[in-house]
Amino acid sequence: MTLHPQARALLDTLVDDDEPWPPEDLVALRAEARAAALQGERIGLDFVIDVDADGVPCRLYRPKQGAPAALYVHGGGWAMHDLETHDAFCRYLAHRTGWALLAVDYRLAPENPYPAPLDDVATAASWLRRTTGPTGSTRRSCRPSQTRRAPTW
Repeated sequence: MTLHPQARALLDTLVDDDEPWPPEDLVALRAEARAAALQGERIGLDFVIDVDADGVPCRLYRPKQGAPAALYVHGGGWAMHDLETHDAFCRYLAHRTGWALLAVDYRLAPENPYPAPLDDVATAASWLRRTTGPTGSTRRSCRPSQTRRAPTW
């Protein structure tokens, strides 16, 4: 399969650098992103708590009792960001949608090479499917289907 000429031209303009970023650059970038994120305002929600999803640190955002739940995986190419850098956005998203969010604080590369971050996401997703959350009240299930109701917290 050949690339579109415009895609090829873009790739040709990129720097050909096989060397990974020095660890100190990555540490500095992470610190900058975190500091910038912590300056923003945060929406208050009914319930925000850090949870352990079978060994994976996560944060549960619930806008109201009985809200349907979704898994949130922050961006960052498996190497950047964390729960703090996306806290304000998760609060906003939960508030605007009315859905509870389980945000995953997956392990970051290069310290934890792929597939470690993806394994953390899969573990958190499995935990979300079989758990009602920190109160442990009603058991619920998630069955893949377009007609199913979303799990509630």
